[in-house]
Amino acid sequence: MQRNSQENVYFGYTLSELEQQFEGTKYVFTVNDEGQTTVKAFEAYVFIVQQKS
Repeated sequence: MQRNSQENVYFGYTLSELEQQFEGTKYVFTVNDEGQTTVKAFEAYVFIVQQKS
């Protein structure tokens, strides 16, 4: 039995290319101002919801 040696491609990038580029940092796919898909480092944020009293 032969294994599939091809990598999956996500929006034009292989998983190993993404892991190499971001060196273990989490990343997200997003859309730029021209409507093209891009990859950027994940930015954590805190979302606070205030309840009405």
